[in-house]
Amino acid sequence: MLSFKQFILEAPILDTSTENVKQPAEYGHVKNEGKRKTISTIGDNSVKELSLTPTTTSYTLHTPDNKIAIKAIGSRNGDKFTIRSLDSSIGSPIKAHQFYHHLITQNGVHLHSDNIQSPGGKKVWERLRSMPGIEMKSYHPDGSYRDIPDSAKLDDYFDSPVRFSAKKK
Repeated sequence: MLSFKQFILEAPILDTSTENVKQPAEYGHVKNEGKRKTISTIGDNSVKELSLTPTTTSYTLHTPDNKIAIKAIGSRNGDKFTIRSLDSSIGSPIKAHQFYHHLITQNGVHLHSDNIQSPGGKKVWERLRSMPGIEMKSYHPDGSYRDIPDSAKLDDYFDSPVRFSAKKK
């Protein structure tokens, strides 16, 4: 069971550009689509970026019929993007770890986790760690990055104030 803090941190964030978005399996067409900028493609799917505020960004995966299959919202500082919320539709053609991998390797995003992970979030970071071309480190409250030994389990880090950092090798 999630604590109240975890529940609040994982609650969907209202994105005013998606006022007519359906829930949850079919996110639907985006009303103000012109504000989103296509930054890359994964097969027949497009990856789009939208600045919600000067420091908040949304990355979305759109299917060929322009439905949102994955939406990641977080804070952006230069090339560093700290994930605050991830929504993935049931039956998405791309899995969350593949989406993260694409953002990192194809778009140069330096991805940071939040410091609280749901069971699904833990799996995403574990799968991302094993993908090619990724350099994953732990990011500590003092602002330092430290290598994660290959023999270490990410489970050892989940209950600490440490976050994860993943960038292109």
